[in-house]
Amino acid sequence: YLPDNYLCLNEKSEVTQTPGDALAVDGSGKPGSTCVYEDGVTVVNRNLIGDYAHCGDNGQVCNGTFTGAFYSPEYDGRYRPWYLNARDRQRPHWSDPYLYETGYIGMTHLHPVYNPSERGPIFAGVMAVDYKVEDFAHFLEKNYKDSGTMVAIIEDAEPHYLIGLSTGTLASVQYLASDPTQLCPTFVQYGSKDCISERRTIDQIGDSSLQDEAIKQAFHKHKEMGYPEELLFVKISEDVGADSFVSQATAFEPNQGLSNLKWRIITVSPAFEETNDTIMPGDPFFGVVLFLGFVGAVVCSSFFVYLYRKRSVRVIAYGDWRFTCAFVAGCGLLNVATFTLVGPNTDATCLVRMWFFHLLFVTALAPLFIKCWRMYMLTRPTYQRTTISNTQAALYTLPFILLQTTVLLIFTFVDPPKATEVFSTEDGFTRSIVCQANTPAFFHCRNC
Repeated sequence: YLPDNYLCLNEKSEVTQTPGDALAVDGSGKPGSTCVYEDGVTVVNRNLIGDYAHCGDNGQVCNGTFTGAFYSPEYDGRYRPWYLNARDRQRPHWSDPYLYETGYIGMTHLHPVYNPSERGPIFAGVMAVDYKVEDFAHFLEKNYKDSGTMVAIIEDAEPHYLIGLSTGTLASVQYLASDPTQLCPTFVQYGSKDCISERRTIDQIGDSSLQDEAIKQAFHKHKEMGYPEELLFVKISEDVGADSFVSQATAFEPNQGLSNLKWRIITVSPAFEETNDTIMPGDPFFGVVLFLGFVGAVVCSSFFVYLYRKRSVRVIAYGDWRFTCAFVAGCGLLNVATFTLVGPNTDATCLVRMWFFHLLFVTALAPLFIKCWRMYMLTRPTYQRTTISNTQAALYTLPFILLQTTVLLIFTFVDPPKATEVFSTEDGFTRSIVCQANTPAFFHCRNC
């Protein structure tokens, strides 16, 4: 078999056992150290000549084959599951991911090797190429970590072990053999008996970052829906305004019958936030709305003050200045109500907008309507003199305001407008937050 050794190296990455020339093997990589065995004391001084002391391609025997080798797991691949499986199957294939003797988790491409003979090919061994699972993670992280898109490769079979994540989260973890609740220190070498390697499942991530949680939620949603081909929207929580993502699941199966591997590649990207339904600071209309609302309120206030001061002038007095002032004041308040249009759509702002606009609209128009009705009643041709005092006319405006208040109270408690998320695929994949009730009842009631 091929011996698998851990070797001491110097700063030039050359194998060495010269005292003071090696990098420390305790994980610190401290230069100027001496190559020692795992006990940390015994100096390595190996100059063996034997069956494996082979140097070069000409079969020359040398004494440097094991130079600098401070640890050997006495590894014999012929008894490993991957070798036995390839020997029994007698055809090229990929292995399932498994725990390497060195502690890494990976997979192996296996190809039987044969010696020719007169009786036909004779099985001679297995050529194996290892791929560490963490190599997949390094590839994904290198290509996607700063792109805003998250990618995960997950085994299709339960319990859905991880193959790789672009977020940097490891697909495997090492625990102390003496205390499984504690992670191994970073200086503990892989393959050490002090640590136990364990694979992670998709359900064992999510607490570390928002990106991992999005990947986990996306995977489970695709699985629940039978892995549809179309894109799906995924939310981290049910709260309105919570981070939302667009995800897609793709099945990956190596072809040509080389393996029974089946993976799911989950791609997750943040959903585009549509802002057409909100007026936020920085929006071109933000300043316009505030300016027009302010100007309208100032103009109406000035007109109100002018009418009140000139109420003794005959033209204004005959024009029923009281109700005219009430109408102008209501219009001023309507202009102030435009300030509620700016800012995000929340449950509170949706309710405030409904009350402000509808109640102030009726409050402004009720005096104008009563004023017109009063003028009609006083000037219509009749044999009986009609008298409507200012107090009576003012009381006639109350039913309009009370009716509108009653309608608003009913819908406030029965079917209030709330901040609602709307997902659309018409122009890309967008999410917008709008004020929306559960039913169109208020819309029809308002138009009656």
